[in-house]
Amino acid sequence: MSLADIIKDIDKSREEQISKINDEYSKRIEELKKSCDSRIQSIKEYYEKKKEADIKTLKKVQEDKIKIDSKSIKMEKRREIVKDALDISYYHLMNITKSKRYDSILNSMVSTAIKTLGEDCEIFASESDAKKINNAKADHKINGGIIAYSKDKKRMLDFRLNSIFENIKDDLASYFYENIEE
Repeated sequence: MSLADIIKDIDKSREEQISKINDEYSKRIEELKKSCDSRIQSIKEYYEKKKEADIKTLKKVQEDKIKIDSKSIKMEKRREIVKDALDISYYHLMNITKSKRYDSILNSMVSTAIKTLGEDCEIFASESDAKKINNAKADHKINGGIIAYSKDKKRMLDFRLNSIFENIKDDLASYFYENIEE
């Protein structure tokens, strides 16, 4: 074999090995490329699903927050309405002294006090009301209604208009809350 043939065989063998290595690494590169593409696709799908789930969660959180805010606003509005209704009720009760029926109401208070505490009970009323009631004493702290004490001062009836209102205020508020349309 001549030197040229040996060089030719070496070149041929080298070319075959290079081709074999190229083929082998081309396959590996192709496999890696497919593997990377598959992983990229998998990651894209994962993050797409995660994004959709996050959007749903965020949307749900926002909807819940809106519902809570809406309920808070409604409750605050209801509180305002009830407060206004109580203020109006108080105003009308305190101004009942100017009505035609007030003398009848006052007489009913006095009768109840006498029946409950006895004929000798002590009755206090506003200055103008005391003039309308036999043996009543004027008390500048009373704006309407009466306060009565038994002779021994152990029992008392408080029919002052502001006391009556305080006694029924919670029931009135409950009534108003129950009857406010949402």
